[in-house]
Formats: sequence, C-alpha cells, structure tokens
Amino acid sequence: MKTLNFGRRAQCKARRDRHTSSTLATAVVVFVAAVAAPSRAFADGVSWDVAAGVAGGSACSNGVDAFIMTNGADVSMVFSNLGVALGGGTPQEGEGACTVQVPASVASGVYPSSVKQTFEYGANRTSGATGTLSTAIRFMGFTVNSVPLTVSASGPAQTASRTDTFDAPSTWAAKWCAVARPANGVLMASFRARATLATPADSIVLFVNGLGLKYEFTTTWRSCGP
Repeated sequence: MKTLNFGRRAQCKARRDRHTSSTLATAVVVFVAAVAAPSRAFADGVSWDVAAGVAGGSACSNGVDAFIMTNGADVSMVFSNLGVALGGGTPQEGEGACTVQVPASVASGVYPSSVKQTFEYGANRTSGATGTLSTAIRFMGFTVNSVPLTVSASGPAQTASRTDTFDAPSTWAAKWCAVARPANGVLMASFRARATLATPADSIVLFVNGLGLKYEFTTTWRSCGP
C-alpha cells in the first residue's frame, strides 16, 4: 500500500511559494528603483545642466560674483557686481556686462506655453543720474522677448517682470513642436547695465555694493498634442 505524505508535499509547496514571492518582491524593488532614479530626469519638460553653466564678462565671473541655481523647470541667476558705481565728478558714464549660458535638454512633444522673466534689484541714485539694464535672451535657439529696465527710484528691493503666453496654434508652438527641433541647447542670457550722470554732483550705485541683481526665468510647459 502506497502512503501519501501530504505533510511533506505541503512543506515543499510552501518553500516554492516563499521562493516565488521573494523573487517577485526582488523584481518589484528593482523596477521601482529604475523608475524612481533615472539618470537624467526631466522637470516639466526641461532639464538644466547647472554644473556646465558658465558666466563671464566685464562685470561678472562665474562662481565668484555670478551664480546659477535651478528649481525644477525654473532657473535663476544672481549677480553681486553686475553694474556700475559713479560719483565724485568723474566719470560721467559707465557700464558693466555679463553673459550667462546654461545647457538645457527639452523633451520632445512639449513647448513652453508661458515664459516669465523677473528681476529683483537695488539701486541708489540722485535725481540727475540714470540707470538702465538691457537684456538679450535666447532659449534653445529661440529669441525670448526682452525686459528693458529703467531704474527710476532708489532702494534695495525693487522688481520688474514680464510674462509672455503662447497658445497653440502659434508660430512659437509650431517651431517648438517641429520634429527637427534639437533636444539639447542652451539658455543664453546677456545683460548690460549702463549709468549716466547729468552733472558732476550726481551719483549712482547700480547692482553693486550690496544692491545686487537677480534674474529668474520661469516656464510653464504644455503638450504639443491636442
């Protein structure tokens, strides 16, 4: 008579079940890790390579008085010496310039539906002194509207901003959504501060000596599809 050992079979089945469960658990952990830690994640359509960013000009030096920071899809540039300080009779005019380049990657199938530029700055000036900041911005090869800034007041916490929105269909969206658009490019931002004194008695301190300049480039992204 054959004896059926149900207890032994049950033990073998339990071991197989534990092994299968362990294998599945391991597979799930590996899959989650692969999704949670990609080599280069995109934040709202754009990825910034701050480590490769550079800044240089007559009034800035990368990592010394010009700094690049990111927060998701937004990028900021902070300057502590981008400007001029005039007074004491001479000189009557002065300027300072800086150009910043930040490499970026933009996923296919998306475009920036809005671009906001914000300046935070400080200045001290007399009534006969004028100060201006001109900008030239290009993002991934596309020209972005400039924000001309005229300093008309004194104070350490002044702001100026501009927001451009682009609905589809539009030329802006069509160019961004073109199949031939490169995935890699740069944000190139050029800044030029100028100051003029009307009389020898006037003076101005523009974006220097504790009255620095901060520029923020904020984007909102939308799918190219319907």
